[in-house]
Amino acid sequence: MNSGNIPQEYSDIINLIYVAQHEQDPTEMRYKVLPLVASMFRTERAIFFLADEDFERIDPSNQVTLNIDKSIGSTYARQYWQLDPVYQATKDKCKVVFRNHDLLPRSYWLQLRYYIEFQKPQHIGAELCICLRSGDTVYGMIDLLRSEQEPSFDDEDVSRANLIARHIGVSLRNALCYSRISHERELLSSVLELSSHGIVILDHRLRPVYCNYKGKEILCILCDKSVDEMGDIEIAVLPIHPEIITSCMSLKKNLQHGDKFKVTPRLMNTIVGRGESYLIECVIISQYTEASPPLFLISIKESETRQIGEAAIDEYHHLTQRELEIAQYLVDGMSNKQIAEELYISPLTVETHLKRVYRKMGVTNRTELASKLYSLSIPQDRIWQ
Repeated sequence: MNSGNIPQEYSDIINLIYVAQHEQDPTEMRYKVLPLVASMFRTERAIFFLADEDFERIDPSNQVTLNIDKSIGSTYARQYWQLDPVYQATKDKCKVVFRNHDLLPRSYWLQLRYYIEFQKPQHIGAELCICLRSGDTVYGMIDLLRSEQEPSFDDEDVSRANLIARHIGVSLRNALCYSRISHERELLSSVLELSSHGIVILDHRLRPVYCNYKGKEILCILCDKSVDEMGDIEIAVLPIHPEIITSCMSLKKNLQHGDKFKVTPRLMNTIVGRGESYLIECVIISQYTEASPPLFLISIKESETRQIGEAAIDEYHHLTQRELEIAQYLVDGMSNKQIAEELYISPLTVETHLKRVYRKMGVTNRTELASKLYSLSIPQDRIWQ
Protein backbone atom coordinates (compact mmCIF):
# COMPACT_ATOMS: atom_id res chain seq x y z
CA MET A 1 0.00 0.00 0.00
CA ASN A 2 1.27 3.45 -0.89
CA SER A 3 2.23 5.38 2.28
CA GLY A 4 0.19 8.32 0.95
CA ASN A 5 -2.99 6.25 1.36
CA ILE A 6 -2.34 5.45 5.05
CA PRO A 7 -4.32 7.64 7.51
CA GLN A 8 -2.08 10.07 9.40
CA GLU A 9 -2.77 8.40 12.76
CA TYR A 10 -1.50 5.03 11.53
CA SER A 11 1.40 6.65 9.70
CA ASP A 12 2.49 8.26 12.99
CA ILE A 13 2.29 4.91 14.78
CA ILE A 14 4.33 3.17 12.06
CA ASN A 15 6.96 5.91 12.20
CA LEU A 16 7.11 5.71 16.01
CA ILE A 17 7.61 1.93 15.94
CA TYR A 18 10.27 2.25 13.23
CA VAL A 19 12.23 4.83 15.26
CA ALA A 20 11.97 2.74 18.44
CA GLN A 21 13.12 -0.46 16.74
CA HIS A 22 16.10 1.06 14.93
CA GLU A 23 17.75 2.89 17.84
CA GLN A 24 20.11 0.59 19.77
CA ASP A 25 21.15 3.06 22.47
CA PRO A 26 18.44 3.22 25.19
CA THR A 27 19.12 6.87 26.06
CA GLU A 28 19.05 8.02 22.44
CA MET A 29 15.93 5.95 21.90
CA ARG A 30 14.14 7.76 24.72
CA TYR A 31 15.12 11.19 23.41
CA LYS A 32 13.83 10.28 19.93
CA VAL A 33 10.67 8.43 20.97
CA LEU A 34 9.34 10.77 23.66
CA PRO A 35 8.53 13.78 21.38
CA LEU A 36 6.80 11.44 18.91
CA VAL A 37 4.63 9.93 21.64
CA ALA A 38 3.81 13.37 23.09
CA SER A 39 2.78 14.64 19.66
CA MET A 40 0.63 11.57 19.04
CA PHE A 41 -1.29 12.24 22.27
CA ARG A 42 -1.43 16.02 21.85
CA THR A 43 0.49 16.90 24.97
CA GLU A 44 3.51 19.12 25.49
CA ARG A 45 4.91 17.65 28.70
CA ALA A 46 6.11 14.08 29.13
CA ILE A 47 8.63 11.91 31.02
CA PHE A 48 10.31 8.67 29.94
CA PHE A 49 11.55 6.65 32.94
CA LEU A 50 13.77 3.56 32.91
CA ALA A 51 13.52 0.62 35.30
CA ASP A 52 16.28 -0.02 37.85
CA GLU A 53 19.18 -2.36 37.03
CA ASP A 54 17.28 -5.43 38.28
CA PHE A 55 14.10 -4.48 36.37
CA GLU A 56 12.16 -4.76 39.60
CA ARG A 57 10.72 -1.24 39.67
CA ILE A 58 10.78 2.08 37.84
CA ASP A 59 13.79 4.20 38.78
CA PRO A 60 12.34 7.66 39.56
CA SER A 61 15.72 9.33 39.03
CA ASN A 62 16.41 7.86 35.58
CA GLN A 63 14.43 10.32 33.49
CA VAL A 64 14.32 11.82 30.01
CA THR A 65 11.91 14.75 30.09
CA LEU A 66 10.10 16.90 27.56
CA ASN A 67 9.34 20.53 28.50
CA ILE A 68 9.80 19.85 32.21
CA ASP A 69 12.34 21.74 34.28
CA LYS A 70 15.17 19.56 35.61
CA SER A 71 14.64 20.86 39.15
CA ILE A 72 11.07 19.54 39.09
CA GLY A 73 12.27 16.13 37.94
CA SER A 74 14.88 16.11 40.72
CA THR A 75 12.27 17.05 43.33
CA TYR A 76 10.03 14.21 42.17
CA ALA A 77 12.91 11.70 42.29
CA ARG A 78 13.99 12.91 45.72
CA GLN A 79 10.67 12.74 47.57
CA TYR A 80 7.37 12.79 45.69
CA TRP A 81 7.59 9.49 43.81
CA GLN A 82 6.73 7.73 47.07
CA LEU A 83 3.46 9.68 47.28
CA ASP A 84 2.53 9.23 43.61
CA PRO A 85 -0.35 6.73 43.07
CA VAL A 86 0.61 6.42 39.39
CA TYR A 87 4.15 5.32 40.31
CA GLN A 88 2.80 2.80 42.85
CA ALA A 89 0.43 1.39 40.22
CA THR A 90 3.36 0.53 37.92
CA LYS A 91 4.21 -2.30 40.32
CA ASP A 92 0.99 -4.05 39.29
CA LYS A 93 1.97 -6.36 36.42
CA CYS A 94 -1.60 -6.33 35.13
CA LYS A 95 -1.57 -2.57 34.54
CA VAL A 96 -0.09 -1.51 31.21
CA VAL A 97 -1.95 1.68 30.28
CA PHE A 98 -3.98 3.72 32.75
CA ARG A 99 -4.98 7.28 33.66
CA ASN A 100 -4.54 8.92 37.04
CA HIS A 101 -8.31 9.16 37.41
CA ASP A 102 -8.63 5.40 36.72
CA LEU A 103 -6.85 4.90 40.03
CA LEU A 104 -8.82 7.39 42.15
CA PRO A 105 -11.90 9.50 41.49
CA ARG A 106 -11.00 13.09 40.63
CA SER A 107 -12.53 14.39 43.85
CA TYR A 108 -10.20 12.15 45.91
CA TRP A 109 -7.22 12.94 43.73
CA LEU A 110 -7.57 16.66 44.34
CA GLN A 111 -7.28 16.05 48.10
CA LEU A 112 -4.00 14.14 47.91
CA ARG A 113 -0.90 15.71 49.41
CA TYR A 114 0.93 14.64 46.24
CA TYR A 115 -1.46 16.67 44.10
CA ILE A 116 -1.59 19.71 46.40
CA GLU A 117 2.18 19.99 46.93
CA PHE A 118 3.56 18.74 43.61
CA GLN A 119 1.06 18.61 40.75
CA LYS A 120 -1.13 21.62 41.45
CA PRO A 121 1.77 24.15 41.36
CA GLN A 122 2.61 22.78 37.87
CA HIS A 123 -1.04 22.93 36.77
CA ILE A 124 -1.13 19.22 36.01
CA GLY A 125 -4.67 17.95 35.58
CA ALA A 126 -4.65 14.76 33.52
CA GLU A 127 -2.07 12.00 33.37
CA LEU A 128 -1.68 8.94 31.10
CA CYS A 129 0.84 6.25 32.06
CA ILE A 130 2.23 3.71 29.58
CA CYS A 131 4.14 0.87 31.26
CA LEU A 132 6.70 -0.67 28.93
CA ARG A 133 6.84 -4.38 29.58
CA SER A 134 7.96 -7.57 27.93
CA GLY A 135 6.27 -10.45 29.67
CA ASP A 136 6.18 -9.77 33.38
CA THR A 137 9.29 -7.59 33.35
CA VAL A 138 8.95 -3.80 33.34
CA TYR A 139 11.64 -1.91 31.43
CA GLY A 140 10.36 1.63 31.60
CA MET A 141 7.40 3.99 31.73
CA ILE A 142 6.16 6.93 29.68
CA ASP A 143 4.15 9.49 31.63
CA LEU A 144 2.10 11.97 29.56
CA LEU A 145 0.83 15.13 31.26
CA ARG A 146 -1.91 17.61 30.37
CA SER A 147 -2.76 20.84 32.13
CA GLU A 148 -6.00 21.55 34.00
CA GLN A 149 -7.25 23.57 31.03
CA GLU A 150 -6.80 20.67 28.59
CA PRO A 151 -9.26 17.77 28.17
CA SER A 152 -8.61 14.53 30.01
CA PHE A 153 -7.23 11.53 28.16
CA ASP A 154 -10.16 9.61 26.64
CA ASP A 155 -10.78 5.94 25.86
CA GLU A 156 -9.42 6.40 22.34
CA ASP A 157 -6.14 7.63 23.83
CA VAL A 158 -6.02 4.54 26.06
CA SER A 159 -6.61 2.23 23.05
CA ARG A 160 -3.86 3.96 21.06
CA ALA A 161 -1.49 3.72 24.02
CA ASN A 162 -2.17 0.01 24.36
CA LEU A 163 -1.39 -0.39 20.66
CA ILE A 164 2.09 1.13 20.93
CA ALA A 165 3.02 -0.04 24.45
CA ARG A 166 4.13 -3.54 23.50
CA HIS A 167 6.17 -2.38 20.51
CA ILE A 168 8.04 0.28 22.47
CA GLY A 169 8.50 -2.12 25.40
CA VAL A 170 10.13 -4.79 23.21
CA SER A 171 12.29 -2.18 21.46
CA LEU A 172 13.44 -0.77 24.81
CA ARG A 173 14.26 -4.26 26.07
CA ASN A 174 16.31 -4.95 22.93
CA ALA A 175 18.15 -1.63 23.24
CA LEU A 176 18.97 -2.33 26.89
CA CYS A 177 20.22 -5.84 26.02
CA TYR A 178 22.34 -4.51 23.17
CA SER A 179 23.78 -1.80 25.43
CA ARG A 180 24.67 -4.37 28.11
CA ILE A 181 26.25 -6.73 25.59
CA SER A 182 28.27 -3.89 24.06
CA HIS A 183 29.53 -2.86 27.50
CA GLU A 184 30.47 -6.44 28.40
CA ARG A 185 32.21 -6.88 25.04
CA GLU A 186 34.26 -3.72 25.59
CA LEU A 187 35.16 -4.87 29.11
CA LEU A 188 36.16 -8.35 27.89
CA SER A 189 38.17 -6.85 25.06
CA SER A 190 40.09 -4.57 27.44
CA VAL A 191 40.89 -7.56 29.68
CA LEU A 192 42.02 -9.74 26.77
CA GLU A 193 44.27 -6.96 25.47
CA LEU A 194 46.18 -7.16 28.75
CA SER A 195 46.71 -10.92 28.41
CA SER A 196 50.27 -12.19 27.89
CA HIS A 197 48.78 -14.88 25.60
CA GLY A 198 47.70 -14.33 22.05
CA ILE A 199 43.91 -14.68 21.94
CA VAL A 200 42.07 -15.34 18.67
CA ILE A 201 38.37 -16.19 18.21
CA LEU A 202 37.22 -17.85 14.99
CA ASP A 203 33.62 -18.26 13.87
CA HIS A 204 32.10 -21.53 12.65
CA ARG A 205 33.59 -20.92 9.21
CA LEU A 206 37.00 -20.46 10.83
CA ARG A 207 37.12 -16.74 10.06
CA PRO A 208 38.66 -14.47 12.72
CA VAL A 209 36.16 -12.32 14.63
CA TYR A 210 38.50 -11.16 17.41
CA CYS A 211 42.25 -10.98 17.94
CA ASN A 212 44.15 -9.15 20.67
CA TYR A 213 47.44 -7.36 19.95
CA LYS A 214 49.58 -10.26 21.22
CA GLY A 215 47.64 -12.66 19.02
CA LYS A 216 48.17 -10.49 15.96
CA GLU A 217 51.87 -10.29 16.79
CA ILE A 218 52.24 -14.09 16.99
CA LEU A 219 50.11 -14.71 13.89
CA CYS A 220 52.48 -12.40 12.00
CA ILE A 221 55.46 -14.43 13.19
CA LEU A 222 53.82 -17.74 12.27
CA CYS A 223 52.90 -16.42 8.82
CA ASP A 224 56.34 -14.79 8.40
CA LYS A 225 54.99 -11.24 8.14
CA SER A 226 56.00 -8.09 10.01
CA VAL A 227 53.74 -6.51 12.63
CA ASP A 228 54.05 -3.15 10.85
CA GLU A 229 52.89 -4.81 7.65
CA MET A 230 49.83 -6.16 9.47
CA GLY A 231 49.17 -3.05 11.55
CA ASP A 232 46.08 -1.75 9.76
CA ILE A 233 44.73 -5.05 8.48
CA GLU A 234 41.11 -5.84 9.36
CA ILE A 235 40.41 -8.69 11.76
CA ALA A 236 38.36 -10.57 9.16
CA VAL A 237 41.34 -11.00 6.82
CA LEU A 238 44.05 -11.87 9.35
CA PRO A 239 46.12 -14.84 8.11
CA ILE A 240 45.53 -17.94 10.23
CA HIS A 241 48.24 -20.62 10.30
CA PRO A 242 47.10 -23.89 8.62
CA GLU A 243 47.84 -25.90 11.78
CA ILE A 244 45.34 -23.75 13.72
CA ILE A 245 42.71 -24.38 11.04
CA THR A 246 43.47 -28.11 11.17
CA SER A 247 43.10 -28.19 14.96
CA CYS A 248 39.71 -26.46 14.78
CA MET A 249 38.55 -28.78 12.00
CA SER A 250 39.54 -31.79 14.11
CA LEU A 251 37.50 -30.49 17.03
CA LYS A 252 34.53 -29.76 14.80
CA LYS A 253 34.70 -33.19 13.14
CA ASN A 254 34.62 -34.96 16.50
CA LEU A 255 31.33 -33.32 17.41
CA GLN A 256 28.19 -34.90 16.07
CA HIS A 257 25.49 -32.45 15.03
CA GLY A 258 23.38 -31.49 18.04
CA ASP A 259 25.60 -33.28 20.58
CA LYS A 260 25.91 -31.84 24.06
CA PHE A 261 29.25 -32.00 25.79
CA LYS A 262 30.01 -32.01 29.50
CA VAL A 263 33.73 -31.34 29.08
CA THR A 264 34.73 -28.55 26.73
CA PRO A 265 36.53 -30.15 23.73
CA ARG A 266 40.07 -28.85 23.25
CA LEU A 267 43.22 -29.66 21.31
CA MET A 268 46.82 -28.62 21.94
CA ASN A 269 49.53 -28.38 19.35
CA THR A 270 52.90 -26.74 18.83
CA ILE A 271 53.88 -24.59 15.88
CA VAL A 272 57.31 -23.23 15.02
CA GLY A 273 57.76 -19.73 13.62
CA ARG A 274 61.10 -17.94 13.09
CA GLY A 275 62.86 -20.48 15.30
CA GLU A 276 60.43 -20.07 18.22
CA SER A 277 58.01 -22.78 19.32
CA TYR A 278 54.44 -21.77 20.24
CA LEU A 279 51.85 -23.76 22.12
CA ILE A 280 48.45 -23.50 20.44
CA GLU A 281 45.36 -24.49 22.44
CA CYS A 282 42.04 -24.63 20.57
CA VAL A 283 38.79 -24.73 22.52
CA ILE A 284 35.17 -24.84 21.37
CA ILE A 285 33.31 -22.14 23.32
CA SER A 286 29.76 -22.65 22.06
CA GLN A 287 27.68 -25.75 21.52
CA TYR A 288 27.52 -27.03 17.97
CA THR A 289 23.82 -26.83 17.08
CA GLU A 290 22.04 -25.43 14.08
CA ALA A 291 20.88 -22.45 16.12
CA SER A 292 24.26 -21.89 17.74
CA PRO A 293 27.20 -22.92 15.53
CA PRO A 294 30.60 -23.34 17.20
CA LEU A 295 33.04 -20.58 18.01
CA PHE A 296 36.70 -21.45 18.50
CA LEU A 297 38.88 -19.82 21.13
CA ILE A 298 42.57 -20.02 20.25
CA SER A 299 45.17 -19.37 22.95
CA ILE A 300 48.77 -18.94 21.73
CA LYS A 301 51.85 -18.66 23.93
CA GLU A 302 55.54 -19.34 23.72
CA SER A 303 55.99 -23.05 24.31
CA GLU A 304 58.11 -24.35 27.16
CA THR A 305 60.40 -27.28 26.32
CA ARG A 306 58.59 -30.50 27.24
CA GLN A 307 59.72 -34.11 27.53
CA ILE A 308 57.32 -36.88 26.57
CA GLY A 309 56.38 -39.13 29.47
CA GLU A 310 57.87 -42.25 27.92
CA ALA A 311 56.66 -44.58 30.66
CA ALA A 312 53.01 -43.62 30.18
CA ILE A 313 53.24 -43.89 26.40
CA ASP A 314 55.12 -47.22 26.49
CA GLU A 315 52.67 -48.73 28.99
CA TYR A 316 49.56 -47.97 26.98
CA HIS A 317 50.73 -47.53 23.37
CA HIS A 318 54.01 -49.53 23.01
CA LEU A 319 55.89 -47.12 20.76
CA THR A 320 59.37 -48.07 19.57
CA GLN A 321 62.36 -45.92 20.50
CA ARG A 322 62.44 -44.36 17.01
CA GLU A 323 58.69 -43.67 17.17
CA LEU A 324 59.14 -42.02 20.58
CA GLU A 325 62.01 -39.97 19.18
CA ILE A 326 59.89 -38.72 16.27
CA ALA A 327 56.97 -38.07 18.63
CA GLN A 328 59.23 -35.92 20.82
CA TYR A 329 60.28 -33.83 17.83
CA LEU A 330 56.61 -33.42 16.92
CA VAL A 331 55.84 -32.10 20.42
CA ASP A 332 58.69 -29.63 19.92
CA GLY A 333 56.82 -28.28 16.89
CA MET A 334 59.12 -29.62 14.16
CA SER A 335 57.82 -30.37 10.67
CA ASN A 336 58.36 -33.73 8.93
CA LYS A 337 61.13 -32.19 6.84
CA GLN A 338 62.89 -30.81 9.94
CA ILE A 339 62.58 -34.18 11.71
CA ALA A 340 64.01 -35.95 8.66
CA GLU A 341 67.01 -33.60 8.57
CA GLU A 342 67.58 -34.06 12.31
CA LEU A 343 67.52 -37.87 12.07
CA TYR A 344 69.20 -38.16 8.63
CA ILE A 345 66.25 -40.05 7.19
CA SER A 346 63.81 -39.22 4.41
CA PRO A 347 60.53 -37.31 5.00
CA LEU A 348 58.73 -40.38 3.62
CA THR A 349 60.26 -42.52 6.39
CA VAL A 350 59.13 -39.95 8.96
CA GLU A 351 55.61 -40.13 7.52
CA THR A 352 55.66 -43.94 7.73
CA HIS A 353 56.71 -43.83 11.40
CA LEU A 354 53.99 -41.23 12.14
CA LYS A 355 51.27 -43.41 10.58
CA ARG A 356 52.30 -46.25 12.91
CA VAL A 357 52.16 -43.85 15.85
CA TYR A 358 48.69 -42.67 14.73
CA ARG A 359 47.46 -46.26 14.73
CA LYS A 360 48.99 -47.17 18.10
CA MET A 361 47.73 -44.03 19.83
CA GLY A 362 44.25 -44.09 18.30
CA VAL A 363 44.42 -40.79 16.41
CA THR A 364 43.93 -39.93 12.75
CA ASN A 365 46.13 -36.93 12.09
CA ARG A 366 49.12 -34.89 13.20
CA THR A 367 47.05 -32.34 15.15
CA GLU A 368 45.26 -34.95 17.26
CA LEU A 369 48.58 -36.73 17.87
CA ALA A 370 50.29 -33.51 18.98
CA SER A 371 47.48 -32.78 21.40
CA LYS A 372 47.56 -36.26 22.91
CA LEU A 373 51.35 -36.29 23.18
CA TYR A 374 51.38 -32.84 24.76
CA SER A 375 48.95 -34.01 27.43
CA LEU A 376 51.38 -36.84 28.25
CA SER A 377 54.50 -34.66 28.26
CA ILE A 378 56.33 -32.99 31.12
CA PRO A 379 57.87 -29.48 31.25
CA GLN A 380 61.64 -29.86 30.75
CA ASP A 381 62.51 -27.99 33.94
CA ARG A 382 60.47 -30.44 36.03
CA ILE A 383 61.98 -33.69 34.70
CA TRP A 384 64.51 -34.06 37.51
CA GLN A 385 62.26 -32.80 40.31
